[in-house]
Amino acid sequence: MLIKRIVSFAAVAAFTIAMCSPAVAQEPEKLNVLGTPMVLKIDGQKTGGAMAVVEETYPPGHGAPQHVHAKEDELFYIIEGQFRLWRGDEALDVSPGDVAFLPRSVPHTYQNVGSEPGRLLTTITPAGFEGFFRAVSRQNLTPKDMEQLQALAKEYGLEILGPHPDAAGEQ
Repeated sequence: MLIKRIVSFAAVAAFTIAMCSPAVAQEPEKLNVLGTPMVLKIDGQKTGGAMAVVEETYPPGHGAPQHVHAKEDELFYIIEGQFRLWRGDEALDVSPGDVAFLPRSVPHTYQNVGSEPGRLLTTITPAGFEGFFRAVSRQNLTPKDMEQLQALAKEYGLEILGPHPDAAGEQ
């Protein structure tokens, strides 16, 4: 039931923003963030700072390092693929059509655990964190640039904690 309410809230929020902002559409912005293709669908400039929406594509076995946001909540909608999300101490397996809420101040991460590429549509509220994605892409940073990534992350209220919880067993 909670997931349905979240979906309804997200739909209402997106509809409200669309109705209030006649210039909501923007040319999708293609980014490469640590080797992950991302498409910034809409940013904070077009939503009055309310949210940003990013589409992310992960090959099998890939995902984000474990991290925690100080300022933003994230809502993931699974478009394609099978993902495992870690939210605090919870591990959630999600599939196409599923929605997961990842609140600020709670450590989280995710990985494509399927055998095909997976795509997520991520809504970030409030907007602003898309600036981190743009900076990482513009500077062409890789996971080997951890010192620069940590410094940049700090500017955006993000703390990178390390690999996802199952990574220790993969090495």
